[in-house]
Amino acid sequence: MNQSSGNLQGRRVVAFESRRADDTTRLIERFGGQPFVSPSMREVPLHFSVDVANFANELITGQIDLAIFMTGVGVSHLLTMVDRRVDRQRFLDSLSDIKTLVRGPKPLAALRELGISPNYIVPEPNTWREILATLDQHGPLTNQTVAIQEYGKTNASLIAGLEARGARVLSVSVYQWDFPEDMEPLRENVRRVAAEEADVVVFTSAQQVNHVLQVADDLELRVALRSALRKTVVASVGPTTSERLRQCDVPVDFEPSHPKLGHLISELAGRCDDLLRAKAALQRTWSEMPANIMSPNAKWYDSPFMKACRGEPTDVTPIWLMRQAGRYMAEYRAVREKVSFLELCKNPQLCSEVMITAVNRLGVDAAIIFSDLLPILEP
Repeated sequence: MNQSSGNLQGRRVVAFESRRADDTTRLIERFGGQPFVSPSMREVPLHFSVDVANFANELITGQIDLAIFMTGVGVSHLLTMVDRRVDRQRFLDSLSDIKTLVRGPKPLAALRELGISPNYIVPEPNTWREILATLDQHGPLTNQTVAIQEYGKTNASLIAGLEARGARVLSVSVYQWDFPEDMEPLRENVRRVAAEEADVVVFTSAQQVNHVLQVADDLELRVALRSALRKTVVASVGPTTSERLRQCDVPVDFEPSHPKLGHLISELAGRCDDLLRAKAALQRTWSEMPANIMSPNAKWYDSPFMKACRGEPTDVTPIWLMRQAGRYMAEYRAVREKVSFLELCKNPQLCSEVMITAVNRLGVDAAIIFSDLLPILEP
């Protein structure tokens, strides 16, 4: 990780980190930036969870085959809730008897503190895709019961992937995300970004994106915020956060080599000048766009693709990307190894994931989705 300082050159960096807000501030200052850090969320433990009660009972009675732990703080909240229902040592002994998987270093440390060594450790960037890939390396999940310690929100893609592999999934919710108790710093930062008074905006979790946009709605600044984010460098800590930003139509300009806060700020500092220049050039291109996009004066008018659309001869053949391109991807083949085409068609979440994965993997700017009539006839 680059430890040089000063690369941010006094630029205004807005961040919405909560748990590590002070660390974020220090890192931005170390690399020469002006930090504007406002917590955007807090963890609210559930006082009662049927999920936890069911998980504890099924674990102790030998009905759980695999437990997936997504966060370190989730492990702590889970143990607190378990203590109210069953004997802790009996619970931990039962947990030691089954296979366990951790999504990253924090749940790994939390389990080790309890005397449990996980069977599987998911590699970076620690998304649901890496979870499924890790499990695929260790045999089938058919007819196994898999418990997932969730973190604030259900991961529909992970559940769909496990179910596609034949597993029964038990979701275990132990806490929810809420807004910070003091909302004013967050509102102030949203206003700052919307007023184009930030050079860089940093997101370190997908839930931050949801909360920032919700506050913008409450302040009636959604349009202004979106416009400003297209002119500002948007940095994301990793793939999960980037995916959520793109789902919300927020462009992602930078993602570090490792999904860690330190790497994010240090690598961002090294690239900041280039990113700002590229963003400014893009804005100039948009500002010069003619009102009539079909005007012969438009820069793309004589491109090979547009010539082909008009039936004119071209020097090269434009490449047409169709949905079928996704069928040759490793991710699609991995899914099809687990389920038949009929089972795939009957699982809406899995169908959507296959389609979106292809779009994201290919990095295309647009996708044309053809929906064929496919009656499913069963006796």
